[in-house]
Amino acid sequence: MNRKTAIFTILVAALFVVTLSFTAMATGEKEGKSATLTGEISDDGMLITDDGQEFELAGEIADEVKQLAGERIQVMGTVMEEGGKQKVEVENYMIKEMDPEKY
Repeated sequence: MNRKTAIFTILVAALFVVTLSFTAMATGEKEGKSATLTGEISDDGMLITDDGQEFELAGEIADEVKQLAGERIQVMGTVMEEGGKQKVEVENYMIKEMDPEKY
């Protein structure tokens, strides 16, 4: 293999790696992290945390949790981002008492 061919091969391989990296970043998906979130279920089935973040509910028991609109809950699950939106895959949850100082 001559020197020009070797340099060309290295450049093409580097370009391929860079392209894959940018494609992965452009999808907006991140690997999930385990978390416990506390907040209230909105009327449209979103979890609104105490600090105002909104999370779409996903997973096998998400529909069950969405039925608790207006309730203050603690959700345990995997948090991820897809398409610029935050999502929590609910693994478990617990209804919390309302904080009388907040309401």
